[in-house]
Amino acid sequence: MARVLAHWGPDDFAYLYASTLTGKVHLTQDEHTDFAPNVFLAHRRLAVTDLSTAGRQPMSNEAGDIFVVFNGAIHNYIELRAELKTAGHVFRTRTDTEIRLRVYEEWGMDLLKSVLSRQRKVGFTAPLAQPAAIEFSQ
Repeated sequence: MARVLAHWGPDDFAYLYASTLTGKVHLTQDEHTDFAPNVFLAHRRLAVTDLSTAGRQPMSNEAGDIFVVFNGAIHNYIELRAELKTAGHVFRTRTDTEIRLRVYEEWGMDLLKSVLSRQRKVGFTAPLAQPAAIEFSQ
């Protein structure tokens, strides 16, 4: 499936196969998995801010219970990164995708309301109304 999108993201790709029923998650570059997922995410990457494979998506938090796929840009990600570091978040990449993941961890589904209530303009170019994050309980 991600091959169809290769022209949009020639630098990297990955798949997330997951079952919300069993909590099983397989994050891979393989096109197949050994279980029947009911969630499938595919991503093609155009590396801009962090050229390393650490920026591969779908991206997860350290616990492996929140995943994000993000296509867009966060224009003030440097300022948000500094604020999130102050709040105790540890970063593995220099990507704006990880900023979105950490913003979700910090403010949850109320991320837009939380950010706006603090009178900050967030320069997300992707819609915030439907955050592309999946959270699993194990």
